Amino acid sequence: MPDVFIPLDKNENLVYFNKLNREDLIYSYAFNYVDNNRGKLSRFENVEEFNKDFSITPVILNELIAFAEENGVPKNAEGVSFAKNKIEILLKAYIGRNLFDDEGFYPIYLAMDSAFNKSIQILREDLVQ
Repeated sequence: MPDVFIPLDKNENLVYFNKLNREDLIYSYAFNYVDNNRGKLSRFENVEEFNKDFSITPVILNELIAFAEENGVPKNAEGVSFAKNKIEILLKAYIGRNLFDDEGFYPIYLAMDSAFNKSIQILREDLVQ
């Protein structure tokens, strides 16, 4: 049992995000996006530059939603709105992984990992004391 309990987010509004994730649609779209945009993405020389200067635009997000619909996950405007930040972070992390392997994934992905972020918070508090 961990020293600090961090509950899973079981919010019903995450159903759409969970479907995208469970069906590997975010990962698949990210793979296709990198494959189709490799020339444009080659301007990023390292992970830091990618993380700082690349963002998920509304066009990219809408393409992902259309891709999901084509693959059996109907658009859910409320679910997209609620989980937009999580979708964008995971999509950017997968694009980063395709460009820079795990070094491009974890620094981005961990931004939405509640257990990791709580651990960092506790460690910082311990350092201050």
